[in-house]
Amino acid sequence: MRGRSLPSAVVKAPPHPRRCCANASSVIRPKCFPFVADAHVPSTTNAEERSLRPLVIARKISGGSRSQQGSRTRMVLQSLVATWEVRGRDPATVFLALLRADPQNAREIAPV
Repeated sequence: MRGRSLPSAVVKAPPHPRRCCANASSVIRPKCFPFVADAHVPSTTNAEERSLRPLVIARKISGGSRSQQGSRTRMVLQSLVATWEVRGRDPATVFLALLRADPQNAREIAPV
C-alpha cells in the first residue's frame, strides 16, 4: 500500500469555515442589499409595514378570523384593495363592477 497514492478527493481537506462563509456572502450580499445598487429600491420596509397596519388593527379589533379560510379571504381582499388604491382606482367601484359583471368578463375589469 505504500507506493499507491490516495485519490485526490480523499486527500483534499475541506475548506475552512470562513472560506465557506465568504463564498456564500458574495452570492447572498447582492440579494440582501439591492438598495445599494439601485437608488429606486427603498432601504426600509416602512411602506410595506404601513400597508399592513389597517389589516392588523382590524384583526385586533374584531378578534381575528374564526377560520383559516376566513383569514386567507381577508388577506386577499386587503391585497386587492391596496393594489387598486396604488393604481389610482376606487376599490368600491371595482368591487361593484366585478359583482355586476359576467364571470367571463371579470378579468377585463380587474386583471390579475
